[in-house]
Parts: sequence; structure tokens; C-alpha cells
Amino acid sequence: MDPLKVNEFITVGANIDNIEGQIEQLKAVLANSPGGLEGIESDDMLRESILRSSAAMGGVYLLQMDNAIIGTGFAQLVLEGRIEKDLHYLTYTALTRQLLPILIDRYDVNSREVRREMLTKMKDVIEKVNL
Repeated sequence: MDPLKVNEFITVGANIDNIEGQIEQLKAVLANSPGGLEGIESDDMLRESILRSSAAMGGVYLLQMDNAIIGTGFAQLVLEGRIEKDLHYLTYTALTRQLLPILIDRYDVNSREVRREMLTKMKDVIEKVNL
């Protein structure tokens, strides 16, 4: 598992190929919302908002994907008492990835050690399953 590739994935910028279309969609949604377009002076403000909010989406996507895999692996363990080989590998990989410092360090300083402990305990369980 290459931490540099993980870092590249989680820090990749937004796809701005269709940002003008995204701005128009956002304006249409805001126009029908309470408060509407109040305080929005230009398309540039919306463009900056879109770029800022999507900057960390790679990390969010990776966390959600790993959480889904981990949850599915443990669900199968609880329901069937085992984990299929492919899912076992994916679960172990997701736990290992979430333990990378680059991903642990995204958490609040007070939460990092708790997260690390929880992930390590889950990884220990996964290592013992299907032996």
C-alpha cells in the first residue's frame, strides 16, 4: 500500500471540466431554497465555494468506501461466522489503509488514538478469521 498514492487520491482537486454547469445547477437549487441567492454576488463566489467544498472529497470517498467494506466484512462474520476470501482481503486492506498516518492524521488530535485503537482491534479480529 503506497501512502503517496493514497495522498494523491485524497488531495486531488475537483473536476472543473463542467464547473459552469455546476454553477448553474447550484444557482437553480439556491433560487428555490429559503434565503436563496442572498449574499451571493457573483458566479465567482459560487465557483470558489464548489472548489473549496470538493477539495477533500477524495478523502471522504475513501473513508466511506473503506467503512462500507469493513462493515460488510464484519456483518458477514457476525451472520455467517466466516468471511469469504475476497471480502476478507478487501476488509483487511481497508483496515490497513485507514491505519496509514496520512488518513489517521485527518482526525482531530483527541480522536486519533481512539481511532487507531479501534481499527487495530478490528484488524486483529480479521487476521484471526478463516485461519
